[in-house]
This record gives sequence, structure tokens and C-alpha cells, in this order.
Amino acid sequence: MPAPVRTALVALATLTLMAPGIATTSADPGTSTHVDSVAAGVSGSVVSVTGSATFVDVPVTLATDPSGDSSLPAGLGTDLVSASIARPDPTKSQLTFTLGIGDPHATLFTIPEVVHYSYFFAVGEQGWLLLAARNAAANAASGGQPSGPMFRLDRFNADGTCCAIVGQVPGTMADGKVTFTTTFGQLGLTPGSIVQAHPVGTRAIQVQLGASGASRQNNAQPDFMYIDENTYTVPSATVQVGIAPAGTPEDAVPLQAAAAVTVSTGAFSGALASPGPGSYVVVAKACYGPDNCGLSSAALTI
Repeated sequence: MPAPVRTALVALATLTLMAPGIATTSADPGTSTHVDSVAAGVSGSVVSVTGSATFVDVPVTLATDPSGDSSLPAGLGTDLVSASIARPDPTKSQLTFTLGIGDPHATLFTIPEVVHYSYFFAVGEQGWLLLAARNAAANAASGGQPSGPMFRLDRFNADGTCCAIVGQVPGTMADGKVTFTTTFGQLGLTPGSIVQAHPVGTRAIQVQLGASGASRQNNAQPDFMYIDENTYTVPSATVQVGIAPAGTPEDAVPLQAAAAVTVSTGAFSGALASPGPGSYVVVAKACYGPDNCGLSSAALTI
């Protein structure tokens, strides 16, 4: 551990001191948000805090389902096992919705039958549906190209009936996953918004079958699962800073100010009121969503 930083107090002089940071993240830095470096300095009555953080996205699983419980034979791509949401890139106002498929079909959408994946959810009281169809005809019937599967966002009507088509969205079907990418603007999201179960309790995330085009059955689903009480909070990259007497445990230092963050680089800077002469610990806490935070500190002598 670096030796404590020593400075001389000079009356009425302006002094700036940069102190080494000591990383103390409680989780693996490779899999969670963490502070890479932090330094503290004092100039007059202001303590400046600068450093760098890495904001690591942690997808949230909203629903799970046992593998192998589809009512259809294995290998047709109708076995749902999970539903999750992520914001992989903190610089983009986008979310990725993912369905895990326990028995992915080798030829995906090129097979004759129409398999629909319906991801129901809500933002507040507004219900939404992300719909994917493993059939080129379904894509063409929905206004897309007749050369690939369909990925679409639908908005539930005010009376709870389904649905007004918002439009095609980017998506993938590969490696046992179906993914959809939506923008904050499409769903009316801001950082801190809550994504939750569809307001109508019977709206399960489900597999549906159809005969042709975009039509699909609303009964006898081969597999389904429910979000229930699980929620997803749209994350944003934030850093908070604080100062306390030396010897205060890092996680007990009060966070007194929000730092400015350059999300593209992770650089941050913040300011605190100088508490006067003495030895202190300055902390920076970086977060990218609830329970996805890292803490680091720097020693400072004024």
C-alpha cells in the first residue's frame, strides 16, 4: 500500500496535492463496475477528486423456465429457458432484450412452420410486446424483408387490448438466443425507469405457433414463463464522491457530491468542501445500475 501522502500547510497559500488511489472493489473488476483510479487534491477550500472508472453492464434475468419442458419435441426451438434485459453500451440509449432457447433449431427461420417468440413486458402501466417470428413470410407480412426472421415492437392499446405496431427493430437468432434491440425513445425510457411484468397478469413470455404469414395462435403455447415480481432498472453511469477522517472504513464514508462523468472514457471529476487541516480518506463510488458498483479511495493530508 502506498505510504501516506505528506504535505506542509502554508498559511494563505494555495496548495494542490494528488494522492494515490487504492482500489477496493468488492467484486471481480472484470465482471462488475469498478473504479480504476482515484486521486484527491486540495486548493484553498475545495478538495478536488479525479479518476477513472469502468462501467460494466450486468444483464438482469427477469424470468427463468426449466429446460426440456416444451410440449413439442426437442430441437424445434420452442423451449424457453430465460428472459433478460441489458444495456450493454452506456454511451447508447438502447436496451437489449434476450430470450434463451434451450433447443435452438439449426435452420432457424427457413423451416416451413412459423414459430413466434413473444416477450411481454411493461414500463409503468404501458404494456409492450416484442415479437420475433422464425419465418421469412412472417417478416414480409409485417413489412420487413422476405429474407430473414421478423423482429417487431408492438404497443398495447389504452384499453389493454393488443396492439399497435410500432415497427421493426434490430434482432438476432443465433447461438440459442433471440435478441431484440430497442431505443429509449421507443419505450419512453430514461435512466432509472423500471421495466416490469406486463400489467395483465396472464401475459406470459411465450412461444406461439402460426400457420402462415404473421398470424399466430393465442392458446396451447408450447412453452411460457412469467416475470412475476422481478424488475429491471435502466442503468446510467454515475460516480459519487465523499471525504471522512482517516481510518473511516471506505464503505462508511458518506457520499456527499456527484462527480461529472465522461461516459465514453470513464473519466470523472468532482469537488468537495475542504474540512480543514488533518488526515482524510477520499472515496469515489462508481455505479452502473443498482447493486453494480465499485468503490476506491485515496489518502489525503491537508
